[in-house]
Amino acid sequence: TLLRAGASCFVEKPVSLAPTEDVTAYAAALEGVGSGAITSVGYMFRYASVFERVRAEIAASETGRVLAFLARYNCAYAAIDHPFWWREDKSGGPIVEQATHFVDLSRFLAGEPVLASLTGVCLPADDPTGAGALCDIPPVVDEAAIPRELRLP
Repeated sequence: TLLRAGASCFVEKPVSLAPTEDVTAYAAALEGVGSGAITSVGYMFRYASVFERVRAEIAASETGRVLAFLARYNCAYAAIDHPFWWREDKSGGPIVEQATHFVDLSRFLAGEPVLASLTGVCLPADDPTGAGALCDIPPVVDEAAIPRELRLP
């Protein structure tokens, strides 16, 4: 592979939609390569000059660390016209496709997390409460063309 040959790689996400165990095993194998190659994923926010300034402000602050992180996309939900983003089987759905940018940004600004526990909930489109239904999926995305079991809010 390129990494074993010592070539640094810049890759796009999703890096993988494989089960966690497979990805963990692959990551462990890469760490053992020892070629000194750098692998980076295309998370765009960390390359914006504004976040370099934010990082400098954090470092110069009284605590020198981030105490809380809140991120939000401010965009017209109905204008997101990329069918790929809405399909679990293609991109992992909106969490993998878009929300991971915030995970990367929080790590870039605040460093690696120290977690005692982590809980996540994903409501499928057919959740009986209706909470997982997309109320305003863009008209350019034919929701009926996405198999029900592969729809994610």
